[in-house]
Amino acid sequence: QAMYLPNCIWVNTRGSRFCPEDLNYDTALASNSTFAQGEYFYAVISKEMAENLQESGASFYGVDTTVNYEPTVPLFSLDEGWEGFIEALDDGVEKGIVFEGETAQELAENMGVDAQTLAATIAQYNEDCDNGTDQILGKDSKYMTNLGEGGYYAVKARPMSLGAIGGVLLYPAANYRKEFKRAYRDTTNNQMELTAVIEALSMLKEPCDVTVHSDSAYVVNAFNQGWVDGWRAKGYHRGKAGELKNRELWMRLDELTQRHRVRFVKVKGHSDDALNARADALVNEAMDEAEQAGGV
Repeated sequence: QAMYLPNCIWVNTRGSRFCPEDLNYDTALASNSTFAQGEYFYAVISKEMAENLQESGASFYGVDTTVNYEPTVPLFSLDEGWEGFIEALDDGVEKGIVFEGETAQELAENMGVDAQTLAATIAQYNEDCDNGTDQILGKDSKYMTNLGEGGYYAVKARPMSLGAIGGVLLYPAANYRKEFKRAYRDTTNNQMELTAVIEALSMLKEPCDVTVHSDSAYVVNAFNQGWVDGWRAKGYHRGKAGELKNRELWMRLDELTQRHRVRFVKVKGHSDDALNARADALVNEAMDEAEQAGGV
């Protein structure tokens, strides 16, 4: 969501902006601009922005049009608060795909980019916001939101929205182990987290007692905190809170959990959990193989 919000700033691995972020409304131009930056870039927002987005949605900042890359659903909500947004950002920090800092210097150090360049980028952008004109790249002034003096989040994003799944299926009683991995284009992190569990449960030939170990708070909390039960009761809808994003995936995963007896366990990403580390390695292998092949 942060990546697609035109009010964020996009910076490359040198810490510099490289295109007007409202270019996001033109799929082809946005893809070409981000692709030219190399393997990844960053979407930077302030922590204050994250709080306001979670509470009120993008319309808080005057955004009146959502980004909608067909055939996907809208990529962020305008008038409804972004439920679980800060939790998802903090989960990303734990996984090493989101970085935070209370100052531009700290953020740059955590991102691994030049601190002087990033601080100058943010300072120039904030000055342009105050003046109402993007002097460097010409972004529409209505999407210019001062990032303030900190703190900040920086979301690591890959051009072309390349994602992947990876996992390890274990059946100790039969000394059975099977690994799986696959890359996808034009997807999101949440979709990949759901798809990974769906893929694992789909491999089972008959009803089983299953323990799913995942570093995805998005998936684990939905079941352990009863969110899925509420969505199911409302026809896989969030009621007054609006549309359930990734509805088809949630429906499929819920169907599979009804077929089996499933327990969800949250594990810490990028820790000393050997199987989680192996799953991460499989994800990276799938993405590297897809990038080398030029498609999936």
